[in-house]
Amino acid sequence: MNPTRRFPAVNGAARRRAKRRRQPKPLRLGSLFSGFGGLDPAIEQVFGAKTVWVSDIEPGPCKVLAHRWPGVPNLGDITKIDWAAVAADPKLMIDLLGGGVAMPRHQHSRRHGWHA
Repeated sequence: MNPTRRFPAVNGAARRRAKRRRQPKPLRLGSLFSGFGGLDPAIEQVFGAKTVWVSDIEPGPCKVLAHRWPGVPNLGDITKIDWAAVAADPKLMIDLLGGGVAMPRHQHSRRHGWHA
């Protein structure tokens, strides 16, 4: 039996509309200590996420981040971010928080176990 005859309201256009409605919004990702952004594409792929902001202060990685995610703001130094403003901005609200390891590059860091 033809399913469209059995359920006349379920035609091709109705099925397409129903399919569009069922698709959830992608998760929104914020990335701390982003570096060159190696972890973020994996999170995007596994969770179907979209990166909405990144945070890094090194000039080289910042250029790479700007190239990989054009239009995505780099919030910069995490100690200087106004987190209340970030939470209040609907464009910057996130569902997932990811990031790399903050690696100090100072000479004294080697004495404390960091090898940057």
